[in-house]
Amino acid sequence: MSSPSAPTNAEPQSHKPQGFWSELRARRVPQFVGSYLVGSFVFLQFLDWCASRDFFSGDWAILVFRFLALLLPSVILLSWRFGRPGPDQWKKVDKVAVPANVIGAILLVVFMAFGMPFLRAGQTTVTVEDENGETIQRVVPEADRIKRVAAFFFENRSGDPELDYLRHGLHFLTTYDLSQDMMLSVMSSQYLIAELWRLSPEDPFDIPLLAQREVAEDYQCTHFFNGAFAREGENWEVDLVLYNTKTGRKTAEHQYRGRDLFALIDQASVELRRDLGVPEYHIAESEDLPIAAITSDDLKAYRKYIEGANALLLHNDYANAEKALDEAIALDPRFGLAHFMQMQVYANGGQPERAPEAMDNTMDVLYNFPERMKFLVKATNYVVTGESEKRMAILSMWVELYPQDASGITQLAYSYQQMGDYEAAAGIYEEALKFDDNRGEFLVQLGSCYELMGRFDDALAQYARYTERYPESTKGLKQAADVYRNTGRYAEAWSAYERIMLQEPDNITVQINMAAVREWEGRFDDALALLEQAEEDAASIVDQASAAGERASLLAELGRIREAIVLHEQTTEMRRVFDRPFSLAFRGIDMMSYHMRIGDTATGMQYWRANKPMFSGIFADGEGFYRTVYGVAIENPDTIAAGLEQVQRFSDAFGADPRFLVQMRAEKLRLEGKPDEAAALYGGFIDNRRGQVYRGRVELAELHRLAGDLQTAQSIIDEVLELLPRYAEGLMEAAEIARARGNRKAAAAHLDELLGVWSKADPDFAPLVEAQAMRKEIEAGV
Repeated sequence: MSSPSAPTNAEPQSHKPQGFWSELRARRVPQFVGSYLVGSFVFLQFLDWCASRDFFSGDWAILVFRFLALLLPSVILLSWRFGRPGPDQWKKVDKVAVPANVIGAILLVVFMAFGMPFLRAGQTTVTVEDENGETIQRVVPEADRIKRVAAFFFENRSGDPELDYLRHGLHFLTTYDLSQDMMLSVMSSQYLIAELWRLSPEDPFDIPLLAQREVAEDYQCTHFFNGAFAREGENWEVDLVLYNTKTGRKTAEHQYRGRDLFALIDQASVELRRDLGVPEYHIAESEDLPIAAITSDDLKAYRKYIEGANALLLHNDYANAEKALDEAIALDPRFGLAHFMQMQVYANGGQPERAPEAMDNTMDVLYNFPERMKFLVKATNYVVTGESEKRMAILSMWVELYPQDASGITQLAYSYQQMGDYEAAAGIYEEALKFDDNRGEFLVQLGSCYELMGRFDDALAQYARYTERYPESTKGLKQAADVYRNTGRYAEAWSAYERIMLQEPDNITVQINMAAVREWEGRFDDALALLEQAEEDAASIVDQASAAGERASLLAELGRIREAIVLHEQTTEMRRVFDRPFSLAFRGIDMMSYHMRIGDTATGMQYWRANKPMFSGIFADGEGFYRTVYGVAIENPDTIAAGLEQVQRFSDAFGADPRFLVQMRAEKLRLEGKPDEAAALYGGFIDNRRGQVYRGRVELAELHRLAGDLQTAQSIIDEVLELLPRYAEGLMEAAEIARARGNRKAAAAHLDELLGVWSKADPDFAPLVEAQAMRKEIEAGV
């Protein structure tokens, strides 16, 4: 009797065909695949925990997840082949499919890893030197770890109007508390105050939810929050709601109850950070001073501070702001924010001689400020003390230690722009975009710097990047339209502005820019009509003043000086509602100039005398702008020189348009009979800044003409008239150059065009009188 044959490894002989699902269960495929999925989930949770502790980048967890998902076919195949109890054997399909799946998964993951911050930790250590040469070291989170959030005002549900100050007050406490965290970039509504006035002219505290979302989206904030408060007896009730900007949905909602309002805000800020995804270990380890310690623990003092801030920021009321801040400081002498705002009130409100003392008081309590705010306070102190190098050092350190902080970046870049160093300003924005490419507003700012340098194609490229990334926003298209206008591509500019108006029919700025297109084309009546319409359409006094101011400037260009004076005065009265008194003092320079252009020197000087008190104390040298412009008007080089000395000192301390200094120095040289030196000075400046001084090239053409270089003068004026065919000063200079070259016919043609532009000019407008006299001389063959 023969023994039974031994079973082979191919398949058990007892196997009988069954249904597919039964076969899966028999081969234990669901069990093995389920175990694989559970094990993968646990492993991924561990990786996510490690990433949250900044052991490595969170991209590791993403790559591992993708790799494990790609291996799932091999897991299923191996479960099918070897899942049944008993011995099994590899088949050819297994030997090919499994290695191919593993190799393919590896290759795909490696491909996906390109462009990701692979193997990067979630933070870097930065070492810098402060303005005194001392070394400071900080751990800076990477860009992908920083949470961007916008904050809006709180609603008063108490029914008590005496508590309305907390609509702004709680908003400020929350944002100021959150600003201590390096992982947060908080966009406070204070930075958007002008835009909020346009959104809600009657009450900037009352912004509809949809408008809040649009503002947050425009500033690339992933989240935004608002809140409400009430009071019952001694207990405060504070509600806070966090929204996802992309979806508009609530992501978190909290209610806080207690007798200590400051403690409630401390609690709210911690929970907000958790809601925004800030790691728990970071919350536990990072600096988070109580809000009462960095503001004031006296609620009455804090109320007075907010009342002062509201008077200043919302109503431009410097007198009441000063009074409220005085009371806040009397209640709490250690209230650093109150001292700091009082300094700003003095500096900008007509008492600059008192600003240094208020700044000293602020510095005495510098310890009360969080580190980020200390940078701003110290930089401002160096402005007051005139130590510009230390100011730039502080701003640079602020940007290095807080590369996520838009405030520091824009302040440093703006400082370079004020000095005329547009390349350095562009470099700041370029570095900011390297750190965080999602900062769309920096694309626009970088494009503006390129414009100032005359790099128009590069500027358009940045605006196109912005528009591609944020198609719902018109900001990139508007900036591109401005470039088209500034380079003479008027049809493209007009088309772009029209597209914006379809989306934003109430955009007064765009209407003003459309008027500029018509002005530059030489269609002055159309431009004036557009500006008048913009004034009528303006919903806010800010927009109305902007439109009226542009119309005044155009009237002055057309020689209608008396109309310009009346409108300029009206515009100044409008601006008193929202503009700083110190800024308004500079508008008197234009008024002085206008009156002197019609021979009314006495009235012109009244504006200088009326604004002289503004130029005292730390701003004393600002009077040099008046003195310089006056010196040009009376053609006195010594007066110009004295004014320029003051302007240079003012510019060194506070910044000023560098073109003014160069232009006035060139004018002084011209009056001294040195047009060749003036041309070299002014030409070197203009050639590097073509984006902002096309009209200034007329002056350069004049200097070359006076120096005897008629060919260069002609090429410059041809370029100007190609861009601005009916620009009055350009036509006048073109006539002068043509006459100097002996071309009386061309000179007469330019003068005829010019006299058409000035057809409604004041009869005693000096340039008109000069042009009429020149035309008669040409007719007489002189």
